[in-house]
Amino acid sequence: VVWNLPATGITPFLCAAYTKSAMNKAMPMMNLPATTAIITCGIIAGVYPGQALFTQQARIDASSLEPEFQDCRTSSGAKVAEFTYNKGL
Repeated sequence: VVWNLPATGITPFLCAAYTKSAMNKAMPMMNLPATTAIITCGIIAGVYPGQALFTQQARIDASSLEPEFQDCRTSSGAKVAEFTYNKGL
């Protein structure tokens, strides 16, 4: 919802309002650039907050990984029970 709402829920209303505005009637050739700018702003307004909702760090138990990672040890010799990784969003 966060990703889609600014781009598909709000921009049609803004584009319709611009189409009916005096500025559009005075300069109809600016309709395409203005519509493109409105849609671009809507996409940007949705993507970054949408990404921020999801954590970038994740954890996984060593027991659910391949056998070569299940018996890893730290530098102090303790068995690693859980791995933390970056999702790379």
